[in-house]
Amino acid sequence: MVLRSSNSPLTSEFDALIQQQMDKWKVPGLSMAVVHGSSTWSKAYGFAQFPDRKMTTDSLFSTCSTTKAFTAAAMSLAIDDSMNTESPLRWNTPMASILGDDFVLGKDYNTMHATVEDTLSHRSGLSTHDACTAVSHALEQIEDGTLGETLKKGIWGPLGMNDTYFSVIDVSGDPSGYTWDPDTNTYIAEPYMNDVAITGTGAMSLQIGRSLSDLLRFHAISML
Repeated sequence: MVLRSSNSPLTSEFDALIQQQMDKWKVPGLSMAVVHGSSTWSKAYGFAQFPDRKMTTDSLFSTCSTTKAFTAAAMSLAIDDSMNTESPLRWNTPMASILGDDFVLGKDYNTMHATVEDTLSHRSGLSTHDACTAVSHALEQIEDGTLGETLKKGIWGPLGMNDTYFSVIDVSGDPSGYTWDPDTNTYIAEPYMNDVAITGTGAMSLQIGRSLSDLLRFHAISML
């Protein structure tokens, strides 16, 4: 179909489809947005917390592995910032030259030659989450600060991403997490995991709806 900027795709038929899928997959609640050109529509469905707290477009969610894109962008900025220094950082800089004994792979050759680019491109032999965690550790050594501080200073602040946070610990009003128990036909509340320990892999939180504009600002810059 052709979507005109004045026509919301979140129709009653779409609402019915969402509710059908939520019922099928036992999803307590969700918040979503559709972007088309310069137009954005957002809507919330279901519950943020049982028994009666509704999900809203301002509800906060952990954005998990989307953090990896920000980690890579922060490394790109660090490389650019170092260009006129005595020891410029490059994509082919060995990770071991930044992290020393904190970066060890299965073979000595790999340890000494795996580069920043290798590690971010899944060519180091590390799994994706371990690799991004290693890069985030390297960034903290380069910038002499936490990854959250680096992202806020280098990306979120300049882009006006004011509703983006580094951890669920930094925010309040998060929806409760639930798993479905088919034996009892009930939802079981689950605690939030503090993802700060895996930093560059999945520690960010942002608001769907109000902070969707935050994510769009980042994507717009990324695609230039």
